[in-house]
Amino acid sequence: MSETGETGEHETVAEIDRDATLEGRYSPDGVFHWRQAIRAYEPGANGRMGVGALLRYCEMVANGASAAAGFGPQWYRERGEGWVIYRTTI
Repeated sequence: MSETGETGEHETVAEIDRDATLEGRYSPDGVFHWRQAIRAYEPGANGRMGVGALLRYCEMVANGASAAAGFGPQWYRERGEGWVIYRTTI
């Protein structure tokens, strides 16, 4: 990436981030981008999100990255397969 934020495909990081809203997408350098607004009720009184909420976002992003790579829900259904997060370190 250049100093101006260009990815080399005539697309800036800001453009990738804008287009990544909801579905997410991979940039030409292989980085997955996902934009997500947090819900007003998720942060606690201290303004921070709890671990449970963070892990739910991690799950959403992992599913989005899988789908963007061509392994969406239909792909898993057709094969009777899926994946499970069995260990997380924060």
